[in-house]
Amino acid sequence: MRTFSLFFIILGFYQMVFAESIVGEVFEQKTNFGKKLYNLDIDVKTSEGLTKTLAVYKDMKGELAVEEKGVFRGDELISFDVDRVQTHEKGHIEVQGDKILFVYEKDGKKKTSEERLRKPLLTPANFNIFVANHWNEITNGSGMEVRFGVWFRLETVGFKIFKVGEVQKGTQKWIQLRMKPSSFLIAALVDPLNLWYDENTKHLMELSGRVSPKILSGNKFKDLDGDVRYVHPN
Repeated sequence: MRTFSLFFIILGFYQMVFAESIVGEVFEQKTNFGKKLYNLDIDVKTSEGLTKTLAVYKDMKGELAVEEKGVFRGDELISFDVDRVQTHEKGHIEVQGDKILFVYEKDGKKKTSEERLRKPLLTPANFNIFVANHWNEITNGSGMEVRFGVWFRLETVGFKIFKVGEVQKGTQKWIQLRMKPSSFLIAALVDPLNLWYDENTKHLMELSGRVSPKILSGNKFKDLDGDVRYVHPN
């Protein structure tokens, strides 16, 4: 485990149906966005305050690699499901009252666990709406402490999100945020995730770090650190 992939989500409007699609491309790191490995499509639909998301990764042959589904209200998670088709793994995270329930399946075997809910609880599904809703707290001062649900470990891990810099991209100003483990011990083993947001729209524009799909090495899949670019609807 080094870090976790993250996705862009937009908040809808109460008692309205709001839908949009976001496109992403995953590249091998240190290729200057030159070697594309996966295409990513994210669909977001909000109705009466309840948001549902679907993120689909496909390889360059068009084969499904990973599918992730999220449900949340505002920026608070209700459930998150992962189907990593390429490794035959499935995961489920669900909030029930003051508990978080985890389910992990592989090769016909199922494992479960639960832990006490500690807010804010983030997953790829609700991560970016949380960032947008707490922009000033994250970008001003020392940042924010969060819990991140790690489906394949059946637990949450503490992280801190904070601003590290800014860069001008044409007419846009991008703010660079970093997400790193709160624990010094885990931080020694886990690479931070770097994210670049458009300051005006709060859109996630680029991401560098661990992504959801794995990469085939020989006859085995291994963890993949990638660079991701996102294209948002006008």
